Amino acid sequence: MRSGAVVGPPGRAAGGPTRAAARSGAAFVVEDIAPSTKLDRLRSGCQPTKTQVEREADAMAIGILTKLARHPPYRQPVFSERGSMYWAIDQIALAADAWDTATTERAAAAGKLHPSFDPPELPVPPAEVATNARRFVCDALTRRDGVVAFPVRPSTHPPMAERLRRVAEALEPIARELPATGGSEDFAPVARLQEGFGAITAFMHRARGAYLTSLYDQICTLVNGSDPLASCAPTR
Repeated sequence: MRSGAVVGPPGRAAGGPTRAAARSGAAFVVEDIAPSTKLDRLRSGCQPTKTQVEREADAMAIGILTKLARHPPYRQPVFSERGSMYWAIDQIALAADAWDTATTERAAAAGKLHPSFDPPELPVPPAEVATNARRFVCDALTRRDGVVAFPVRPSTHPPMAERLRRVAEALEPIARELPATGGSEDFAPVARLQEGFGAITAFMHRARGAYLTSLYDQICTLVNGSDPLASCAPTR
């Protein structure tokens, strides 16, 4: 699945995407085409039935992981049981954030990333998520020049970052219930910091991913609706 998409004619702005980039799979470039064709492209990543089996398999795997993660070889013996679990959550959350960053950067390399996918502050209030989704859909369907670049959502499986976040979220309730005793005395100061800040850092790392997931859900609600252009201003 291609990592980024561009809606709009190529070569209109400095640093814009090229046909070579489109052929490489980094982006697809759309000429001045009908809104219905653009809409079909957006809808291709908004068919949840294609990913449902994968999500069910993920849920089964996560269920098994939650039973094993508190035991060796998954536990870090230098920390307490609670600290070890928060350590694992932090590493998973960092990996998910890094995956989101890489996906966004690949899309941005194809053209200026649409601002809806690059919020200035996190977390983003629900009302603003809805506004950003509407702005993106309207720009993608009505813009007649320039480009609209955005990360493409996989159409056959959940995004990797989302999968990782689901693992971290499943482990958090377990971490809160585990004892904060044990571990190596040599690492006691680090363990105390880990246990104190683990829940906070997990939330911080998850904020952008949670925003992107919510944004995509709102976008899909709009493009799968009966009239995606209903809330858009007249075409410029």
